[in-house]
Amino acid sequence: MKSNFKKDTLLGDGVHEVYEYPTSEITPNNHMGIERIILHTNYTQVDFVYIASKKFLYGGWIQLHPDCFIRPSGTEIEYKMIEAIAIPIAPSKLHFSAAGQVHHYSLLFPSLPKDIKYIDVIEKKEKGNFFNFYGIALQNHEPLEFRTTHENKMEAGKTNILKETVNHQFHENTIVNSKFKLGQVVRFRNYKRNVAEHEAYFIVIHEADEENELVLYTLNTNRLFTCGSTIIPEFPEEDLRLVNLKPVDVIEEEVFMYKKPDESLLTGAIINYIGEEEFLTFSLEDSILVSNMKLEYHTSEDRMMRGKIQVSLNY
Repeated sequence: MKSNFKKDTLLGDGVHEVYEYPTSEITPNNHMGIERIILHTNYTQVDFVYIASKKFLYGGWIQLHPDCFIRPSGTEIEYKMIEAIAIPIAPSKLHFSAAGQVHHYSLLFPSLPKDIKYIDVIEKKEKGNFFNFYGIALQNHEPLEFRTTHENKMEAGKTNILKETVNHQFHENTIVNSKFKLGQVVRFRNYKRNVAEHEAYFIVIHEADEENELVLYTLNTNRLFTCGSTIIPEFPEEDLRLVNLKPVDVIEEEVFMYKKPDESLLTGAIINYIGEEEFLTFSLEDSILVSNMKLEYHTSEDRMMRGKIQVSLNY
């Protein structure tokens, strides 16, 4: 049993729904996932699994921010965490002993309304390496087997492949070269839930290879992410689609412009484009991705500005 709770607890009195291996639209990384969500009468239980990264000699460490909460997707209604089980609260850390080590932990939150179909689990509402899940479907799914790697230090140059069936929908933990290249514009295939909803666009700022994951920059503010934030998609080859983006597609969309001296962020709504209409593309100039077209913006400081979109590769 992978949960931190006994089976008789899961099936006992007070439990009205159990969702095994729920999938999410956005997952923070490919080292972790949700094993199950249990809707108790008095609280909501979320069971997680985390696989220590092979990028670190001993797997690195994890911790949880104390302000963690869940919310119905698409709303700002927050249900603050009640208790964390088997994961320390920051600044304390859980240090792994080996790359590929499997760790299970659980979080408890207040009970949810019964009509909720999708939820988000938010460790912290900020840019950074936080355990934020978006669009988790309260449905049952089948688990997949995946592999983790662990360097055998007793035999230099050899690798042990440790197979373990984990109750979550992980993909293979070895990434081949991605078809998504630096500067390309992409979207999520199933992001839009209705025709009226605006599309969310992302720019590739780090290509995936055998050692690194694909990293995306959020071009326009949307229901999941603010402009300028970065994400690591869980299943890029399956979920992402390349986009031939026209400037008219982002008219009235909010984009990130720059960070001011006081560390606050200046954003702007695109109101027009300059020159002949062509596809909006991004190319590398002095370690920054720069758009091929100039645009006009109505900024968050109520000023009019014009210029190209510039995207930092730092994340």
